[in-house]
Parts: sequence; C-alpha cells; structure tokens
Amino acid sequence: MCVKSGVQMPEAPIGIMASDEEAYRTFNDLFGPIIKDIHPKFDFRYSYKFSEITVASLKEKFDEMQRQNQKCERLKITLRRNFRGMPFSPLMTKEAKLQIERKVVEVLGELYGKYK
Repeated sequence: MCVKSGVQMPEAPIGIMASDEEAYRTFNDLFGPIIKDIHPKFDFRYSYKFSEITVASLKEKFDEMQRQNQKCERLKITLRRNFRGMPFSPLMTKEAKLQIERKVVEVLGELYGKYK
C-alpha cells in the first residue's frame, strides 16, 4: 500500500506514502532517508510533539497577521495533519474522507471565509 500512489501515478513527485502511523516504524529503512531528504532539519532522535489546533489559536494568528499587514487582501492557509484514529490516505475509504471533511468544515466554519 505504501508504494501504491507511485505505481498508479509515476509522474508524482513522491511515489510513496505511509498507509498508517505504524508504516513509519515498520518501513523505517525506506521512509527514513526520504523524510531526511525532504525535511533536512527533522531530527529523528526526538519524539515529534504536536499541539492541539483550535479555532481560537487559528483566529489569534489570523488577527496578528492582519495587524501586521493591513494591505493583505487574500490569505490561503494549508493545513496538513492526520487525524488520530483515522487511516492515512492510501487506506482511507470515501466515507472516512467525507467524515473528516464534515468535521473540518464544522470546526473551520467559525472562522472567516468561504468553504470551497
């Protein structure tokens, strides 16, 4: 499953995707060098720590950006994070993708902007 995307789309810039969190450990010899190449500052010696993303924290960042640059007319935020308990893209069903979409729209609906 990890190389499925590369087989189906050989023109893609990255031909491998972890199917789930465990794939990184199981196939560390394969993923390790790729991750190091893409993210040279990433240090495998430390456990990756992440913080909760909340609407309040996103709004705070947005307000700060507005204060610093009053001429900003458009802002695009791209957020990439896996949902705990959900499979990664290669194993995700259509229903799981729709479930995640509903949750994201529900949370981000409190922010300014339009859903496309």
